[in-house]
Amino acid sequence: MSTDARIEELKRKYLASLAVKAVEIERQWSAVRSSRYSSVAVSALADYLHRLAGSTGMYGYTELSERVQTLEARLTTPVALDPLWRTDVAERVQGLLDALNELSRGPR
Repeated sequence: MSTDARIEELKRKYLASLAVKAVEIERQWSAVRSSRYSSVAVSALADYLHRLAGSTGMYGYTELSERVQTLEARLTTPVALDPLWRTDVAERVQGLLDALNELSRGPR
């Protein structure tokens, strides 16, 4: 198998894994909400997003990586008790989940 073919295979597998990553983000976001936005739960989600930002960037999904980085940064802003912050983060989480699920389905 050529190097280009291997790279394409890795990218294909990575794209397929995005649906699993979306499920994990949903699980962690649910934990954040059910813990009433505890710093431990928020930090766990931010850490997961940090790793996702790195891997999406490594695979060439720059726009998605930037979106993840923005959400990670928003999560680490210490205003979790602010209802506007919660609404903003919830919308960003949903937008990210939509993007991950769309990409995981691949080209149509």
